Amino acid sequence: MRRAVTAGLLIAAAALNAGCFGGGGKAGGGGEKHVIVLTLANHEGESRDLAEYVQAVDRLSNGSLRIRLEPNWRKTEINYDRGTIADVRGGKADLAKIGVRSFDTLGVRDFQPLIAPLLVDTLGLEAKILRSPFAAQMVAGADGPGVERLTLLPGEVRRPFGLSHRLVAPADYRGAMFGIRPSLVSSDTLRALSATPRGYVSGELPRTFDGAELDLFTINGNGFDRPGTSLTVNVGLWPRAFVVVANKAVLARLSPTQRAILRRAGSAALEPALARLRSEGKDNAAILCRRGRMAFVRADPEQLAALRTAVRPVYHRLERSAQTRRVIRAIERMKTGVAPEPGPRCEGASGLTARGRTPVDGVYEVTTTAADLHRARAPARDVIPENYGKWIYVFDRGRFAITQEDEEACTWASGKFSVNGQQMAWSIVGGGGFGPNNAYNRPGEFFRFGWSRYRDTLTLTPVEGAISPANFRAKPWHLVSTTPSARYLSKSCPPPKDALR
Repeated sequence: MRRAVTAGLLIAAAALNAGCFGGGGKAGGGGEKHVIVLTLANHEGESRDLAEYVQAVDRLSNGSLRIRLEPNWRKTEINYDRGTIADVRGGKADLAKIGVRSFDTLGVRDFQPLIAPLLVDTLGLEAKILRSPFAAQMVAGADGPGVERLTLLPGEVRRPFGLSHRLVAPADYRGAMFGIRPSLVSSDTLRALSATPRGYVSGELPRTFDGAELDLFTINGNGFDRPGTSLTVNVGLWPRAFVVVANKAVLARLSPTQRAILRRAGSAALEPALARLRSEGKDNAAILCRRGRMAFVRADPEQLAALRTAVRPVYHRLERSAQTRRVIRAIERMKTGVAPEPGPRCEGASGLTARGRTPVDGVYEVTTTAADLHRARAPARDVIPENYGKWIYVFDRGRFAITQEDEEACTWASGKFSVNGQQMAWSIVGGGGFGPNNAYNRPGEFFRFGWSRYRDTLTLTPVEGAISPANFRAKPWHLVSTTPSARYLSKSCPPPKDALR
């Protein structure tokens, strides 16, 4: 679970004696528990969007149904969702993650109310919709032969990111080259604003563009925040929600209970995913503010009203469908009951260390072995050099830094933490180091633990329904100093100097 894209620690991977529908695995025997492993095509290289769903499937099935993510699927393509749907239909992957924005390019318009411009502009409203019957109705639609929708999951709200100039009023879009993910609604919206929509390969935003629809995580993770760039924080274009789809023939080979688990896992994953998105939003805003390269700007009330007027032609086209019009009206009613969310701003956003001391502040150390991980019930695939050895933990008023080293690996991680009663939550801001599996923590990972402290010993325990990696809790930690200091951290692979600031 901890640390790795390569090691797949967030992913429930194929196990010994596992039946595998995707990827050519074999059915096991010999009296062992029969495990079915389903492949899931994921365009992203990281598992963050799907971590809660993968974990929920594993938990609800008691480990008998697992998902193996196939990252970087069609990574170099602009319209990757179209090709991925075809791959699922053709049996190259059992499941896939497909952005809701892409469905209308495939002739499926059920999700267009969710991405109507400037409508679903907060995570709170997106959450309310996904908890409502409308989410199930959207998922229940038909996609044609070979593919079936399983569940709808949340993503960040996309906002106007300005590369050449700020994007706060309709005039700012006139003549602009604007990067989008392929979508009829997105394209219509930009044309209504007199801009030219253009697709692009993920992670390779052309400098010739004037703007793009982006979120804080994407901007931070790709380093798009360059001097002169800006994000209009109080203009929400649409959410980056997505759907898990499945090959119908694969579903037919599962039992009714297993099919139900794949659908129920979406509901089980919703609240943990929302909590992660909120935490990541704060962390990424703080990181971008500390770097100071991108301006956080706001449209004034007149500019907001003008933007809404400018996109009215998009609504006129959408509302030709009575069903779409009905759902848009329902979302508008929901919106009146959702409290406005203040957009991220830099004043105070970087002051993560301004909090008072916490009950866990201090420096801790512990040395673990592969055997300790086995005793902590870590899966065999997670017992790798990057996950055991000598650990140093420094916790200081809401910030933490960690180093781990043994004969084969030396890694570090840093981030933000909070303590609520006897639970502790970690949000990873950065990670790095070296090891045989290239496994270390990535920004955006979110963990939760129970904790207890007796004298100089701090013990972590797993939290049901949360990600609580075994490598961090394999053995109790021992207090080294009540005064947090980075000088205790490994000199071979230290975190950045500002990790605790």
